[in-house]
Amino acid sequence: MEKVRHSDIGQDAWFTLVFLAYTGIRPSEAFNLFKLASQGRIMDIWNPELGCLETWKLPDVFLRMSKKLFIVPLSPQMLNLLRTFNSNITYNALAKRLKKKNIPIHIYNLRKLHGTILRMNGLQTEEIDLLQGRIAESLFVKHYLALNLKDLCTRAIRILEPYLQNWLTLEDTENANIIDNLKENHYIREQIIEYAGNRHEETN
Repeated sequence: MEKVRHSDIGQDAWFTLVFLAYTGIRPSEAFNLFKLASQGRIMDIWNPELGCLETWKLPDVFLRMSKKLFIVPLSPQMLNLLRTFNSNITYNALAKRLKKKNIPIHIYNLRKLHGTILRMNGLQTEEIDLLQGRIAESLFVKHYLALNLKDLCTRAIRILEPYLQNWLTLEDTENANIIDNLKENHYIREQIIEYAGNRHEETN
């Protein structure tokens, strides 16, 4: 399969794909973070001690009735990329660009890819559920008080770092990218299918 570069779909669309795969959050949540970034408000919810965005501090935006997002671990590099990201790209625009370029990628599979990578590298299912916002607020409060979130964020960032550097090598067609991870690596693809089947999270 032909490699996909940012020149194929636009740098803003490519960063969106990278961000979704790196964080494992839902597209709507990513676009809300992009909006905060464009308003210069990202640092309002950044916790440098934990190494994560504390999205729970904006309950009206990120703690919805059925879908919640509590924290988003970010490396210093990814935080800087997010802070400087300025685009009005939407979910529909992203989907249209992928379709126009015949890029066979389901955007929600990036969330599954994120979970699969973390699980393959030692994170527990409960930890991934916390990072992807699949737990109740009461359970998050319990984890927030009892769990070492700094350790969890550090481990997630460390696991994802080589993938991030790979995905950010946008113009080097010799290096694998997100599309490769989803389509050409059979082991990861099988793990995605298994993980998705176990979690029953096709759209959440």
